[in-house]
Amino acid sequence: MKYNIVMPALGETMDEGTIIAWRKAPGDWVDKGEVLMEVMTDKATFEVEADRSGYLRETVARLEDAVRVGETVAWLSDSRDEPLDLDTAQDETLKVEAPSDHHPIESPGLVFESTHRGDTLRVSPRARRLLEKYGLGAEEVAKTIASQTIEAADVEEYVRSFAVRGDEKATASQIVKVTGMRKIIADRMVQAVTVPQVTLHAHSVVDSLLSRHRNLKRYASYRDVSLTDWIIKAAASVLVKRPDINARYHEDSIESLSSVNIGVAMDAPYGLTVPVLHQVETLSLVEIAAERHRLADLVQGRRLGVEDLQSGSFTISNMGSYGVDYFNPLLNVPEVAILGVGRLQSQIAEADGRLSGQLWLPLSLTFDHRAVDGGPAATFLHDICELLATPPQSWTIDIEGGE
Repeated sequence: MKYNIVMPALGETMDEGTIIAWRKAPGDWVDKGEVLMEVMTDKATFEVEADRSGYLRETVARLEDAVRVGETVAWLSDSRDEPLDLDTAQDETLKVEAPSDHHPIESPGLVFESTHRGDTLRVSPRARRLLEKYGLGAEEVAKTIASQTIEAADVEEYVRSFAVRGDEKATASQIVKVTGMRKIIADRMVQAVTVPQVTLHAHSVVDSLLSRHRNLKRYASYRDVSLTDWIIKAAASVLVKRPDINARYHEDSIESLSSVNIGVAMDAPYGLTVPVLHQVETLSLVEIAAERHRLADLVQGRRLGVEDLQSGSFTISNMGSYGVDYFNPLLNVPEVAILGVGRLQSQIAEADGRLSGQLWLPLSLTFDHRAVDGGPAATFLHDICELLATPPQSWTIDIEGGE
């Protein structure tokens, strides 16, 4: 009996995945629960296990090709030698599932590639990265070595040999094919700019907030709280009253979420990612800070789970640490709004007939004009500015209420 292995759905918004490594080669025996392949989605990279045992007979999907969810990527059979007639009616679909802990990974092992001769090449992870860097194919390098395993040194020697001959593939102006996570991010950005979106800019005068923030740093429980956590708290406090903004746009409908789930854009070793803090409306400032730190640690350790990336209803992107003032953040579709945060600015402004110094926090709200009109979006941004200017005492009543 033979079974077709399909691209699994590893997230609620996943339409396609990219196989970046096969952990088994055609002809190998695969045990149930054994990692079969590594799949990169628009969120992260996951190890994928087989849910039955058998021989891996053929891999249909090539490495770095985008494959739609449900499409066949390989074939498994009970016997290594039985005919693999793919047109017969005895085929059964083999579902492949992510491991129970759902942890994305950095591939530690060899990558298997088949040549046009049917040989199996083994490519080390470092060698694979060098192949991508120089735009080379594994078969090109394989022709110059005796081994069936390509190491990084083999690729470097191949590049050096071309450099001596002046080959264009080894020049400083190398053109590298966009693949992997960079390709996924690029596709997501293209998808975002097709949405009719508008960005509004405003600022909040945050002298009072920053004074409270500094005072709270005296307490151990507040030492990990950052300005970003105050912004998340303010956004959640407004979003819980604004189902039109705490929403996602689909083809012909708008989904208003019952919980406020805020994604925070973070730089990851593998590219931009947006882990999600769930049910933020129920969290205190200290709890928001703890959850954000937990997610940041998972991002840096490449250990985000599927559940950490799902169900977002709103996104915050803080570019203040990069010296950016105002910017136009792109929507994290299908969400209908995203808040951009700039760096703190010292400004001179008139108050009560006198000029005085103020600290401004630049805020930029991008919204999907199909779902939200300009007036309601402006009101939402204004309400966040007001909350940050005078944060409610209830946000820190556990400390300040007892003083």
